Amino acid sequence: MLKKELIIYHSATGNTEKVAKIIASELKCDLLKINNNDNSNPGKLSVAITIVKQIIQHKQFKTELEKIDMSSYNRIYIGSPCWFYTYTPSIEQFLKTTDYL
Repeated sequence: MLKKELIIYHSATGNTEKVAKIIASELKCDLLKINNNDNSNPGKLSVAITIVKQIIQHKQFKTELEKIDMSSYNRIYIGSPCWFYTYTPSIEQFLKTTDYL
């Protein structure tokens, strides 16, 4: 049986994305970004505002997770920036809703 791995990540400024892509390249695994659509290269102030809004409103990102068969993966890595000493709300939602972890 072929070993399949997946990296699921959220990236607001692109730093986590860079690391996720390097790891995916080295491990030769699939990559899935969990983000909202309006987060293209934001400035530092807009990132801070976005973080606060998401935490206060518990905003959930629209993702492609429903289209992926998680049971086909042997290992799933999760990457997230650290917002207020924890992972992002989108990663939290993924962890709460998935049946495969």
